[in-house]
Amino acid sequence: MVGLALGIRWLLEPVLQGKLPYSFFYVSIIVTAWIAGIWEAVLAVVLGFLAAEFFLIEPRWSLAVSGADGWLGGLLYFFIGLAIVWFSKSEQAARLRELTTAVEARKRQEELEHELKGNEGRYRKLFESCPLAQAELDATTGDFLLVNSKFSEITGYSSTELSHKSLAELLQDEKLKTDWAAIRQSIREHPCSVERHSIRKDGTTRRVRLRLAPVQDSNTRIQRVLAILEHIPDF
Repeated sequence: MVGLALGIRWLLEPVLQGKLPYSFFYVSIIVTAWIAGIWEAVLAVVLGFLAAEFFLIEPRWSLAVSGADGWLGGLLYFFIGLAIVWFSKSEQAARLRELTTAVEARKRQEELEHELKGNEGRYRKLFESCPLAQAELDATTGDFLLVNSKFSEITGYSSTELSHKSLAELLQDEKLKTDWAAIRQSIREHPCSVERHSIRKDGTTRRVRLRLAPVQDSNTRIQRVLAILEHIPDF
């Protein structure tokens, strides 16, 4: 990069006529620091000074620094060049910290996702193996989100079929549908239990006891509603 900077500056010498001998070397320092590294940039500072002194600054073809202006210009060049190196080092350190943080965050996210999938799988197994007929409902609409096989056995509907229904549709209870928001609010304080006649998929009717309870997050917001269905035998 120093050689390229020297070549461009040499071609512009008829225009600049000895002025700004170090200007293009600053660019070479910046590029070297970003591409190659800090110590390579320090080397570029030194080589830029030597190249300017030998090829561009009078007396040419000599490394002798001439006069107070020559020393002042050289010291200023070193000060600015090393400041660029220091700034580049700080930028690279910051980028490295950001990259490290991003990698660690991504790794932690993957670990949490893996753990969450494992917990979800265990929860589904426990949910499915529960001897009670239970389902999870959308807290806002009352639609079925998850049902176990015992729930399907009582209603006669498969889990796929129930995923397209709401609790009100299953029980054919319009009041339950219109009052769902009030019911959701009431079960926040006290889980409720009601008895209904449930019409199975095959058209037969069963008397059931329905229990509703909220599933809340750490801020007590209702995320889902747990519904437990119990068949009441006829005697």
